[in-house]
Amino acid sequence: MPHLISTIRQAARERKTLIIEYKPKDEYVYEQREVEPFSFRPEGTTDRLMAWDVDKQGVRSFITENIRSARMTDRPFIPKYPVEL
Repeated sequence: MPHLISTIRQAARERKTLIIEYKPKDEYVYEQREVEPFSFRPEGTTDRLMAWDVDKQGVRSFITENIRSARMTDRPFIPKYPVEL
């Protein structure tokens, strides 16, 4: 998990999109999403990554425990929200 968090933070600092493999709540299959990370939010005993989902064109929250992998791309983005990572 520390490597995952550092990759997310690096992408936010460098304003590069991430490709994440994420398992939505109550689902059994991981989905690949391209996101623009902008914040972590504590929620009980876990954290949520707040990001702009490029394909769905909207803000989404991702439970960090359900992110299997994160890979920074070369695609830059202009933040739509203040980056707090």
